[in-house]
Amino acid sequence: MVKVIASSLRKGNVVDMDGRLYVVLSAETFRPGKGTPTTSVDMRRISDGVKVSERWKTTDQVEKATVDERAYDFLYEDGEGFHFMEPETYEQVVVTEDVMGGPRPPTSPR
Repeated sequence: MVKVIASSLRKGNVVDMDGRLYVVLSAETFRPGKGTPTTSVDMRRISDGVKVSERWKTTDQVEKATVDERAYDFLYEDGEGFHFMEPETYEQVVVTEDVMGGPRPPTSPR
């Protein structure tokens, strides 16, 4: 984990708050004429897909997680969720719909 200032957060960053990981959906910095500048961040908790909003002073320190990103191929969707496969190792993972939190992945033509 690396501490960064809140104003440096961007969409797609992963933040660790209280031992839980959140992916940043949007981050916006407000600089009022008077008062303290703040950064408002909308996030989705990775473990269960719950959306949360946080507001920090732009200079507050936030734990940014280091994430290993890998490409996975979409296989199919069923009652368990969305099934993906890592193309080099053939490792398969299932991601539930609430964690996906967005439109369904494109399907391949049959």
